[in-house]
Amino acid sequence: MRATLLKLTILATLALPLPARAGGVPTFDGAAIAQASAQLLQLQQTHGIEVQDLQNAIQQLQTLVDSYNTLREQVTQLERQWNGISGAKGISDLLNGALESKARRIAGSLANINDTLIGAGLPKGNPLVTLIEEQKTAFAIEPAAAIFDEKMAPVSVAAHDFATQSTAGAVAMAQYGFTRSNALVGEVETLMAEIDATPDLKASVDLNTRMQGQVAIMLAEMMKLTAAGQQMDGALANQELRAREAAFRRTRLQD
Repeated sequence: MRATLLKLTILATLALPLPARAGGVPTFDGAAIAQASAQLLQLQQTHGIEVQDLQNAIQQLQTLVDSYNTLREQVTQLERQWNGISGAKGISDLLNGALESKARRIAGSLANINDTLIGAGLPKGNPLVTLIEEQKTAFAIEPAAAIFDEKMAPVSVAAHDFATQSTAGAVAMAQYGFTRSNALVGEVETLMAEIDATPDLKASVDLNTRMQGQVAIMLAEMMKLTAAGQQMDGALANQELRAREAAFRRTRLQD
């Protein structure tokens, strides 16, 4: 500001009329000096007002810039919060691929397991097929028709076959279930390792939901084993009941 006033002073001074000379001695016009002083004062006042207006405008602009930055930070924070509670986080894909899905549907039905003992049912390559064939070899399992006269005791033949198939299936399911349970425990440990890696609240909630889904899968595996065991118990009880019936018929015939 001082430099500006200095320039104005110089300009005002240059604008003054040259001093008159009286006998070679310069003289000064007091009125001209007073007029120049008034002009300088007016310029100073006008300049001062313009500077103040400019400073006020700059301050207002800075206030607006600060307000904009504050709002932008708030919007960014809200976006982070929204992203943290919404959207897909990819948690559902954890241990949920085609191989895992196939392992959960290893048998399809108990009937498929039963028929595997007679060469039907489950396809080759299924782990249960290998386990059932191992039992068939180890225990020399034969069809009931090779033991009973199917014409004389068709019910006994059917009951024996059903009991044999159910027993072999239950044993195979137990063996496979034990191996499968180890794999499921490993999957749970993998999911647990992801707990500290979740980036936000939504991912944490999704991971918790995935853990609950894993528990449901393990319960379903237990239900399969329970069903196979119950079928075996029922088949053995049925075989015993049919044997008693056959013995009762023979007794009646003898009487």
